[in-house]
Amino acid sequence: MDFPSVKLFIKQLKSSVPHDIGKKFPEWSCQWNGQELKFTLTWIQGIVEQTFDNGDTIELNDKTGTIRINGCNKIPFQLAKVVTGQYLLVIGQPLKEADCTVIRAIKIQNLSPNSALEKMWPLEVMDQMMYLTNNSS
Repeated sequence: MDFPSVKLFIKQLKSSVPHDIGKKFPEWSCQWNGQELKFTLTWIQGIVEQTFDNGDTIELNDKTGTIRINGCNKIPFQLAKVVTGQYLLVIGQPLKEADCTVIRAIKIQNLSPNSALEKMWPLEVMDQMMYLTNNSS
């Protein structure tokens, strides 16, 4: 089964390596239990620590690290503005900018109303990673 996006911890994403940077959607790879996983889109979740540029750029923290998310105001049908303290789901395209990894947002969803989702997130990431590495042959 091909996943449209791969669930990752921010620490994993920041240590991932981009390939074919000239392509519109370059492929990235990361290591999990000694195996290489390839992806073009990522799914992360975390708490908004800061907002910039009138909310178009945010800094997200998932307790493994922080990452900048760009283009938050450019998502079609995104009605609510992102604010500090929200727990968000972000799906997007990883990009390399000046030696750091950022994400160009494709989807943002506020998960703050359900506190259980934050507690379940590490298990979701590990579950998908185990599935992908056990079914990669």
